[in-house]
Amino acid sequence: MSTHGRLRLIPVVAVAWTTAFATTMVPDAAPAVACSLWLLACATLVVAAYRPARRMRLVVAVLAFSLAAGGAVASHVAFAQPV
Repeated sequence: MSTHGRLRLIPVVAVAWTTAFATTMVPDAAPAVACSLWLLACATLVVAAYRPARRMRLVVAVLAFSLAAGGAVASHVAFAQPV
């Protein structure tokens, strides 16, 4: 994989680690953060489906993947909380 290909994953890693830190520090906020990030990821994909722009395709894909990764991390923290 080229260096340029690896650099595309930096936003995904940044969102995942930031979300993990934030939801671990404030676990009561994890469900709201998870719902928000999942909704934003879905909205990004819907907008991308209705307004396809060739120049922004990679940016939108990385954004949607970053939001989904953050949503997955927050969901994991939310489900790991004791009832």
